[in-house]
Amino acid sequence: MALTIVIHTNDAANQAPELALTFDSTRIAIGRSKSCDLWLPDPSVAKRHASIRRESGKTLVIDEGSVNGIVVDHVKLPAHAPVPLVDGSFVRVGRVWLEIRTAGGMSSTQAEVRRVALAIVKRDLERNHEPSIATLAVLTAADTPGDRLSLDDHGREYVLGRGRDADLTLADELVSRRHAAVSFRGEGWSVRDLASKRGSLLRATKDSTSAPTPLDGEPRLWRSGEVLQVGTTRIELCDPVAQALEESLAATELKMQSEEFREPPPGARVVGAPPLEAAETQVNPPQTEEAHDATEDDPENDPEGPTAGDEPLAREKTRETATLDAAVVLVALGLLAISLAGLAWVLR
Repeated sequence: MALTIVIHTNDAANQAPELALTFDSTRIAIGRSKSCDLWLPDPSVAKRHASIRRESGKTLVIDEGSVNGIVVDHVKLPAHAPVPLVDGSFVRVGRVWLEIRTAGGMSSTQAEVRRVALAIVKRDLERNHEPSIATLAVLTAADTPGDRLSLDDHGREYVLGRGRDADLTLADELVSRRHAAVSFRGEGWSVRDLASKRGSLLRATKDSTSAPTPLDGEPRLWRSGEVLQVGTTRIELCDPVAQALEESLAATELKMQSEEFREPPPGARVVGAPPLEAAETQVNPPQTEEAHDATEDDPENDPEGPTAGDEPLAREKTRETATLDAAVVLVALGLLAISLAGLAWVLR
């Protein structure tokens, strides 16, 4: 049976589309490496962080010796200790929460794995208010960007050419009116030639001396930093999401803070106790009913402690008590004096 893994991000409150991949293999490698089956581009994830295995009808998850380990539902697991998963289990790999669903479907392709990794990075950039929109930059003679075109709509095709109806109009007599087209195809931006007279070439970089790749009518993945040549014009793709993905996959694993393990899965409700620091030790053990009642009844155990507004009231009550006590003492002394005077008159 195939296994579907849902990647939860902090965008759940914004009703962002669900990110999910399906696998039908008996072993699923998870980490921050392109050699893994599931890429998680987060610095808290190791190159090969964990694996999910199907053995004897059971689904097991194993930490592969990462720095930050994994958490299953509310328990932080020791390294290399297999733990069974059930439908609906939550597995935390570094800072990323994964939801395991046993109801599967068609197995995801490598292109879909890359698409999900790009979506994770894009959401992270947008959350941090960093640029996330790809642009086409026309290089001048000094190899500096001139005219630019923002590729802010993944659902349309952008036309490059000399015609006025082109999305990026090029003042180059060797460029056809509709020369090339750029579109987003899940795993990244692609470019194709539109049967132009002089064709289109794709170079690795603007300074590359290697032979360029000629384009035809089939879309070809256009990687960030690669340069398209149409006529005598060179156009560079600048894709901050793709760049951030490559940087994240190459970065060193960062150690998480202990309080981060207490955070619940974003966009999901997990029933039970808070996470454990280790499989045997609970972070916040639940109080017994008697202890809870005692805490509520004892003002010294008030978790919030006295507030600034309580202090003047306490001092006022103290002054009122002292005044009342003094009045009682004076009345008692007065009664005693009257009694003594009466007794002296009788004995006279």
